[in-house]
Amino acid sequence: MRILNPHLVFFFCISVALLVSCQSKKPNQLNNNQKPVPSHEISRFNRDVSIRIDSLIQHQYLSTDQEISCGSHVYQFYQLRSNEPAWSDSGKFKPAAHQFLNFLDSALYCGLDPEAYHHKVLQDLIKKIKSEKANPAQWAQCELLLTDAFMHVTGDVKQGRLVEDSLQWIHLSARLNDLFLPSINHYLADPNINAFIRTLEPSFHPYQQLRSGIKKFVQQMDTGVYTRLKYPYAASDSLDSLRFILSLHQRLQEAKPLQFTFDELLDSSALSAVIQKYQSLNGLVPDGKISRTLVAHLNLTDQERLKRVFISLDRYKKIADSLPEHFIWVNLPSFKLKIYRHDTISFSSNIVCGKSSTATPLLTSHLDEMVIFPTWTVPPGIIKKEMIPGLKKNNNYLSRKGLKLYDQEGKLVDPKGVDWTKYTRGIPYKIVQGSGERNALGVMKFNFANPYFVYMHDTNQRGFFKKDKRALSHGCVRVEEWKALAHYIALNDSLSRKENDTLKYNCDSIDRWIDVKRSRRIRVKYPIKLFFEYITCEADSGKIRFYDDIYGEDKKMLDKYYSSSKK
Repeated sequence: MRILNPHLVFFFCISVALLVSCQSKKPNQLNNNQKPVPSHEISRFNRDVSIRIDSLIQHQYLSTDQEISCGSHVYQFYQLRSNEPAWSDSGKFKPAAHQFLNFLDSALYCGLDPEAYHHKVLQDLIKKIKSEKANPAQWAQCELLLTDAFMHVTGDVKQGRLVEDSLQWIHLSARLNDLFLPSINHYLADPNINAFIRTLEPSFHPYQQLRSGIKKFVQQMDTGVYTRLKYPYAASDSLDSLRFILSLHQRLQEAKPLQFTFDELLDSSALSAVIQKYQSLNGLVPDGKISRTLVAHLNLTDQERLKRVFISLDRYKKIADSLPEHFIWVNLPSFKLKIYRHDTISFSSNIVCGKSSTATPLLTSHLDEMVIFPTWTVPPGIIKKEMIPGLKKNNNYLSRKGLKLYDQEGKLVDPKGVDWTKYTRGIPYKIVQGSGERNALGVMKFNFANPYFVYMHDTNQRGFFKKDKRALSHGCVRVEEWKALAHYIALNDSLSRKENDTLKYNCDSIDRWIDVKRSRRIRVKYPIKLFFEYITCEADSGKIRFYDDIYGEDKKMLDKYYSSSKK
């Protein structure tokens, strides 16, 4: 198998897409210059192609040195049709082949890398077929590559790539009969590639908006190739430090609109001044310091952004089949909570989510309970990281924070009587903060089943909602419009109520309990499905907006699927 530099392949794909987008799209003329096969040779020619297909399958070999991604699926497909060609007949390509090859020309706009589907190899083969005498071996190779490409596209559009390789549908025999065979047979019988792709993709409006924004982004993007910085570097290793500084100098020289040049390394003061100028021009805090934020911004080129769009599309695909008509959607990188009903946003609120060190987990659950004026039982992680060190320094630590200590039987314990020096990882006690305005959970808490001890709630630190970057909590999600969310849930219960249903609360009773500061636990009659997701780019009116990769999840995917650097 030929190994191509993924960075150069990606750049080539972008260039092809730009070229295609600047031209009026014409049908892929596969056979313009190809001499037709004489009628008396047609049956023999088709038979020879079938024999060649069988030979290639038996030896699992293609002279193009291309690896067949969906090997077993492809081979079984041709076995079921006795190796009869699917994409061609009598030395001519069928309309299905024309349409699919045109699709590969602009696959970038669907979030797909054309070269993952034999794009260039197929182009080269077709040129040979057009310019040379009809060759059954070349037609057979085209057949297998087209079928493999089609099945691979089907799997990637439907499933995405963000699953372990062993779980990819293209390798699972169980998916042959329920996905791949029905898909290719339906398409060959009724070749409408755009309609076919639509049947595979998520219908979720944010997905469709993001996908639709790719073409405009590609047409306007900067396709320059830039130095990629590896950070953090080993400061104790002089060679590694020097490599980083040299790369940083090179990258800053490439930066627009700076575009400055120098012939030797800058001293620390001069380098800091250049960094400060870059930060000022790009909306960063102009402190002149080398940091993760600075490096992340320098690495976030338009090519990197486009890859993040592809990753976001694949994240939508992972959850598309589980989306109901009505659900709560918390997108952590955007710091937003939205409620969708029939693909329309019914409610929206700013949120605060976990810091990178205490990241909010991704999860799916149902919001099934609300608590007015809740108490707060400190989670084990916070006890280990904050409470135990604080108690070791000062046994009045809990009382100063309005916290109380209870044993396992619920009896109050005096912290001053506990030897805190013997605890490092956990304690045989509960630390609880009573309800009230000073409580860390604020006035309202929203519960849902999950194994992470997280929930959504109000907060006594409401100033955090004024910040642009709101990854600030210990892992729970704080909701700015918590009261409006409680009203929405109450109204949904009222509207969903069936005959003979009884509800023990409504919006008015919620307001009344809050006014009199009464603790109350409310069971939600009709729980609402809840998603905590990680989507770092969204589109609106054709323009794509990018969010910070707050937990480094995009970086992990970029390293896995697009690992490359400037050569």
